[in-house]
Amino acid sequence: MLYAGGESVAAGQVEQDWLAATQAVPQRPEISSAGLTILIVTGVLAAPLALGLFIWRRWYRLAGSPRRPEAFSALAGAAMFFGMLLLDQLGGLVVQGLLGGDQITVGPLEDQARLLIGRYAGQAIIVAVFVWLGWRATARSARGGPGPLRASLIGAGALLVFWPMVMCASYAAGYLVEHLGDEPVDPIAHETLNLLLSSPVDGWFFVMVALVVIAAPLLEEVMYRGILQRVMVQVGMGRWPAIIATSVIFALMHLDVAQWHAVAAIFVLSVGFGWVYEKTGRLAAAVTMHALFNAANLALAPLLVPGLC
Repeated sequence: MLYAGGESVAAGQVEQDWLAATQAVPQRPEISSAGLTILIVTGVLAAPLALGLFIWRRWYRLAGSPRRPEAFSALAGAAMFFGMLLLDQLGGLVVQGLLGGDQITVGPLEDQARLLIGRYAGQAIIVAVFVWLGWRATARSARGGPGPLRASLIGAGALLVFWPMVMCASYAAGYLVEHLGDEPVDPIAHETLNLLLSSPVDGWFFVMVALVVIAAPLLEEVMYRGILQRVMVQVGMGRWPAIIATSVIFALMHLDVAQWHAVAAIFVLSVGFGWVYEKTGRLAAAVTMHALFNAANLALAPLLVPGLC
């Protein structure tokens, strides 16, 4: 027995309670009937149809896709890619210093929004260089393929094709995790999305929504499709190998904010981004597809798990 301030505490019981809490198996959040219907219809029934349409229409062929003006060399592209990684970290460190914390994890929505603003502000420096180089290259040479507006419409259509395949990958990976291991699967497998759904709807909520739906798609597509994937093609890698390699990196880079079983879905989604970028030659197509996916995820997430917001 331990005595503190005249009150006795059973040390053995405290230790047992602590062990029970740390060894408890987390419970799997319940999926609503509407959410389960969405997963089954889109992930199980529509996915084979979407994949069949993609193959039947031979949309996978990229040989006749429009060529992009050479805006920068492979070396300059590699420098911009790693520059975005570095500035992302520096921007986050600056915000952490201003907030007086050594490290920010999942916390108040306001702190998370500020952290993202700092990270994205750092990356925006490279994005400005990327846009300037692209504008200069386009001014020097004629550009074929669809215009930005039509490319955006194609990106929206591409999401309709890839959405079932993404849901199928998500459903299959989650099923394997639950039935082959002991880890429960969270239907909302992204920390930022979980944070949004559990936060009050105030000014910072809408700031975070704008960062997720607008800023993140733009910055990530510039970084991964506009720079990394383009560099891989420039150094002699075929278009499809470049799409696959970029998508592997893209998915792995999301492990800090998404549960690992969600990597399969992120990979399939990234393949869609890379494909529509190569198919149109326009980054606007990939940005539109990415933005619409994030917006749809945010809108549909409350249907998956009732009581989240």
